[in-house]
Amino acid sequence: MNGWDGLPWLLSLLTGVTMWLAGNKDKRAWILGIVAQFFWVAFDIQVGAYGLLPVSFMLFFVYARNLRAWAHPASTDAGQEEAR
Repeated sequence: MNGWDGLPWLLSLLTGVTMWLAGNKDKRAWILGIVAQFFWVAFDIQVGAYGLLPVSFMLFFVYARNLRAWAHPASTDAGQEEAR
């Protein structure tokens, strides 16, 4: 047993809270998601779960993109209009 044993449970709970907040259209979801990914990456490296690193990095960028979209809705709406 090591100091990392309870961390997956905590990180899973944190991810669940993030998704709950996102479903409630709460901007804090994206901030919490970004913060959580730093802990997921540290955990993945510590336990040697290198196969989870790509998803952690992808989620970091998705959360950052979503936070930016929420902070600047006009710029993302303009991009969608151009795509139509």
